[in-house]
Amino acid sequence: MPDRSPSQEAPTLMVMAKGFRVSVDTSEFQLVWPPSHTSLTDDAERRLATSDVWPTVLKALYCLPRHELTMLECVLLSKASTTAVAVAGARDRFSRPMVVAASVTRRISWGNQGSHVGSAVSQCVAFARYAADQLAVKFDSNPKDVEQELRSETLGLEFPSPPGPESSVFKTWEAAIHAAKEWQGISGVASPPLLPLGANVVLGTEHEAIRLAGTGGIAVAGFYDRNSHRIVPVSENLSRWPRAWRPHVPVETTVESPPAAAETTESDESTFQRSQDSAPKPTSATGDNARSMEPSLSSIEESLATIAENWTRFVDGVLEYLRVRGEKKKRK
Repeated sequence: MPDRSPSQEAPTLMVMAKGFRVSVDTSEFQLVWPPSHTSLTDDAERRLATSDVWPTVLKALYCLPRHELTMLECVLLSKASTTAVAVAGARDRFSRPMVVAASVTRRISWGNQGSHVGSAVSQCVAFARYAADQLAVKFDSNPKDVEQELRSETLGLEFPSPPGPESSVFKTWEAAIHAAKEWQGISGVASPPLLPLGANVVLGTEHEAIRLAGTGGIAVAGFYDRNSHRIVPVSENLSRWPRAWRPHVPVETTVESPPAAAETTESDESTFQRSQDSAPKPTSATGDNARSMEPSLSSIEESLATIAENWTRFVDGVLEYLRVRGEKKKRK
């Protein structure tokens, strides 16, 4: 059974579905695990469980075949945690089509250049996908038994081993998080249908990102190019971190005046905030720096002058050729 203790570093599971009246939630698409909102230990989980965007998201998901649902991914990022969301198609206890949404949340630290965040994210993505697929099979096969399990507050689901460095999910999200570390303003990366859950970077093409940004209903900041492993902005909502401090990239932060250096050991969030505040500011080139640039500028000016002179000679040559050719035709 996935641990729900907030003191544990282990990932926690949340499941939403419809047609199972097993929790205090009264929405049709409701929280089915854990059975109570009070058991949710992370802000991202609480926002997902109470979000009013689910009807819009589900409307798009019901139009997709089951095999396409399994290809959708969503990763939400914050200062202290990451949440992965996966969906799968199934049927409820009334044999109506439904969508199972499983989210897995794990605490992370952006200290030490966020070196472990990529592996933590890949773990959450793999676990969420596994949970959604397994629960969809269980709901399809015997929904009444599943409902009894949920009412007794048991789920009968254990997380598998984390994905290894050679797995595709690990490589994909290690590269995606590495790209995300260069930008401030990223709240998450998701496939287009799951973007309204809180992400602002499209896991897709430039065309999809621009099209979604043009609708006005979703705040799209950029897209992640899987081929080049880069995040490309499509709005002013993303800006690069200063190069000297680029590895530290959580969202919802701004660069401010640097405070005095602290000598005591602090929490991950405090360490992150202090590192953010001490990010170097860009300075203008003056004094020795400006003088060191003069030889380069002189070389550039000389090169431009040479190019202009050669171009002028070429144009003069072409004009002379045309003039001579014209005179020959007149003589004939």
